[in-house]
Amino acid sequence: MIELSQSKNPTILNNFVYNLPGILVLSKPRYNVEPISEIYIELFYDNLASKFQLAACFHIMVEVFPGKRQEFK
Repeated sequence: MIELSQSKNPTILNNFVYNLPGILVLSKPRYNVEPISEIYIELFYDNLASKFQLAACFHIMVEVFPGKRQEFK
């Protein structure tokens, strides 16, 4: 996941952004995915990442990571 989030290819990066909420929702019950929320936050600072896709998934991220609510603001 870290390699995908650091991709310089906008298509690969934005496919990852698009699928990240679903991946996290499915994996959270079984795995500790809290560190992955840092990847999501970093994607907002990536010039190649689609801000529209990130914003559309924002409510899912807040539900999955309630402890990061302030950082997501």
